[in-house]
Amino acid sequence: MRRTCAFCAAVLVTSNSYAGGLVIGGGSPRSIGRAGAGTVGDDGVGALLVNPAAMARREGKRAQLGLAFVDDEIAWLVSDDAPIARNQSASDFAPTGAAIGSIGPWVIGIGAMTASVTDRELRPPRDLPPGEFANAFEFRYAGIAGAFQRDSVTVGVARRLGDNFAVGASFAASRVTISERRRVWAGFSGRDMIGDPELDVEASFAGTDWFVPSITAGVLFAPSEEPLELGASVAWTQTIDLDADARAFTSDTPRAPRISASDPGAHLRMRQPVTVRAGARYIAERFVVELGGDVWVVPAAAAQTTWEIDGLRVIDRSGVTTDLRRVPSRLSLRTHGALRSA
Repeated sequence: MRRTCAFCAAVLVTSNSYAGGLVIGGGSPRSIGRAGAGTVGDDGVGALLVNPAAMARREGKRAQLGLAFVDDEIAWLVSDDAPIARNQSASDFAPTGAAIGSIGPWVIGIGAMTASVTDRELRPPRDLPPGEFANAFEFRYAGIAGAFQRDSVTVGVARRLGDNFAVGASFAASRVTISERRRVWAGFSGRDMIGDPELDVEASFAGTDWFVPSITAGVLFAPSEEPLELGASVAWTQTIDLDADARAFTSDTPRAPRISASDPGAHLRMRQPVTVRAGARYIAERFVVELGGDVWVVPAAAAQTTWEIDGLRVIDRSGVTTDLRRVPSRLSLRTHGALRSA
């Protein structure tokens, strides 16, 4: 009788998960006070990433330091009549700093910042032995933990064209760090109960791409005699291409598979979106209203992101051995947009 060894992941369960989406583009602490609407109004450190033309609103020398705190919530629902699994990660820090000055008609800025950060984790299944799981960890095949951080050094230039228009461009060199942890099921179809937690393999990955360039170009319309300002920008980011450390664990029970590791590693290629932003700001005598819209256009290839693995083998209790070659990543992206006002 022929048996087939199956490695199954999220396809084993039907579920809904919510984590707010990856933060793939940054602003600044100043834009937080405007609900993230900073395409027109942020002429400091955030302009280097969002709309460098906005730096031309002011001349002279200036410096800016800021610190943002980011809290991430994650929730997972297996079905409408099941309890929701939730967790709140500790706050992450997103520091920013920039120096901006003008030379004749040119405005030049340089900055360093944590452009985006997210860190989400549900309760680790290793807190309990497999026999006590019941329905407490039904999310484990959909993903246990994931983190993404982009630290950037940017330089930008802007120039006014007459009294009303300004154009600008910036270049950023970023270091991107990604980590992820999830489980796959390693059992035999026809012999084992699918989803038996004793046969789980928990895989974790962590790596860094030390150079991810990006370019942003923008325009600003800010007439000196009118209360309305308009701005728009477009940004391109190179594909993230990183090598990561890879590890795998199984439970310490008689029926659990074993892991054989030989210089294990993993590779992840993550296509990045083209970001289009537009905004408007109305300046009245007693109040200011700002509206901003962002669209992240993601390539179709980014919808399926996979860890390619080397050096990890899974050995069944019957002695059957197979390589663990691929694990789907939950860090995939989708085309989406956002509207903000303040």
